[in-house]
Amino acid sequence: MSEGLKDTISAALAKACEFEGQLMVAGQAVRERSKLAYGSHLLDARLCLMAALSRSIDAKNVVPGKTDESTHHRLVLLATFIQGIPITEMLISEGQYAKAAAVLKQDCEILARIGEVENGVALDGKTPNAKFAPEGSQPIYGDLNQVAHPSNLKPLHALLDGLQSGEMYGLSPMPVFRESIARQLYEVHVFTLLHAVRENLKLLFEMYPEELSTFEPSIQLFLKAVDFLKRAGFVVE
Repeated sequence: MSEGLKDTISAALAKACEFEGQLMVAGQAVRERSKLAYGSHLLDARLCLMAALSRSIDAKNVVPGKTDESTHHRLVLLATFIQGIPITEMLISEGQYAKAAAVLKQDCEILARIGEVENGVALDGKTPNAKFAPEGSQPIYGDLNQVAHPSNLKPLHALLDGLQSGEMYGLSPMPVFRESIARQLYEVHVFTLLHAVRENLKLLFEMYPEELSTFEPSIQLFLKAVDFLKRAGFVVE
């Protein structure tokens, strides 16, 4: 390989690192504005839900409980949901709205599958029926599908930043803050998290029916989250 080609490749690789860094910096800038858009009540509700989840998992970590096929199925689904929580928050808060919608859509499908398992109607290989998702989530699922699907150009275009130079117009790949969209997606994230934490507590009650007092701190944190959500304007039954 000639020295000239080596220099060209080295410069291109350095530029690649610089470009990725620019994307990350842009995402962090969006995050700062996102936190203000969410408001303290939503942020506090999410924090309480994460605390409730952590406490409930730690309470009986590696301690065998009562299990059956239904229990095992729901454990797998909840573990899948929980693993993705930080990524979901990051995608929303750092302006990756289309990809966030796709992840939130999967979260809704996980909750719908849990509902199917509880009702004994889950079928392998079949997309979960939205009617078994938490009440109120069915319209949300449809909206998420519109934003997440790459064939729907109009909503995707609305999530991007425009570049204008005279009569020339283009699109920027850098994340851009959209206040209304960020708030709505974050509300869906907290909504799905609320139901995932509730389902996790229900499952633990089934697995450890003689030790319900162990989960009292998690229950109190869950109820505190509900209180914050009501202050944020949610209607929680």
